Amino acid sequence: MSPASTTSSSTSTTTTAEAVSVVEVVQRDDQMQLEMMADEEQLQEEQDAAQDAAPNGNAF
Repeated sequence: MSPASTTSSSTSTTTTAEAVSVVEVVQRDDQMQLEMMADEEQLQEEQDAAQDAAPNGNAF
């Protein structure tokens, strides 16, 4: 088996199981990023609220 033939065959014949697992990983990454963004937004809102509540509040 020459290296050239193995690479060409492996790239062209991606099994459905492999394709599905790749899609699942991508979706999971997207979900994690969305959750992280939501957490950051929540944190920002809490910080803003704390600033507004502060007596010397640098809200401006």
